[in-house]
Amino acid sequence: MATYRVINTPDDFSLQRSVVYREIRLANIKRITLALLILTVFIWVDVIGTVFRARIYYSGPKEVTPDELAAIASPLDELTSFSFPANYEESEEFDAHPGRNRLMYSKNGSCYLSVIPYSYVSLDIKELDGIRYELADIGGVYMLIKRSTNTRLDRLTGTVGYLPEDIRQIAIKNTDVDPERIVPLFMDGTAQVFSDVNSLVAFDVVIILLWGLWFFFIMRTALNVQRHPAWKRIFVCPGSVEENIRQIDLELTAEDCYSVRGVTVTKNWTLRRKLLSFSIEHADQP
Repeated sequence: MATYRVINTPDDFSLQRSVVYREIRLANIKRITLALLILTVFIWVDVIGTVFRARIYYSGPKEVTPDELAAIASPLDELTSFSFPANYEESEEFDAHPGRNRLMYSKNGSCYLSVIPYSYVSLDIKELDGIRYELADIGGVYMLIKRSTNTRLDRLTGTVGYLPEDIRQIAIKNTDVDPERIVPLFMDGTAQVFSDVNSLVAFDVVIILLWGLWFFFIMRTALNVQRHPAWKRIFVCPGSVEENIRQIDLELTAEDCYSVRGVTVTKNWTLRRKLLSFSIEHADQP
């Protein structure tokens, strides 16, 4: 028995009510829905986060004073949780509590900061790939900073996040500064947090442009049924399109019509319905 519902009657026929026309429209609707669903998921999963980070970065760093940072008494409670990490250092505490590496100092909704420490204390840690670790005086207490060796010391820009205790202990062992004065704050002045912003923006733009091109062809077909491959197959068959579609509707009601797994076979036609497509073949076509 056929899986298609025939609405037309011999005395009252309309192309718009025919099985072929309705199946082509249904396939187009499914493709449009899928395309919009893919775009929605991509925007939710990737684009929103990229736009958020890009807005912060392109807006420039927010000025913050050392005393404002020194006033942070409880970083776990007073820092803001962002949607991306601020600290890329390896830490057992971060392994146990992954969300803590997203805690950052926020000013006016931005975590991209600019600060001028009062002074610096070098740590007895070997420089790695042009990266230095130091302690910055932020008003009587010290904050661990990570910066490039060519970074200007009169002003640091970057993110200030939570410093896990195991990394703090490493800093304590490599300096003579009173451990009580080393606060659990860490500033990444290497711009690592925003180093991939331009790449992310370019990637999202390319993906959206490709999606737009794909959606254009989907809509181009959806707005004109005659562009659909199934309609074109009927067009090249002997007889007019209306006569062939009438014949399909008629044969779908015959007793010798049968369907198996989305494939419907009539006397002269084979109709295939898939998740996102619909196709037709005539018995005389190769």
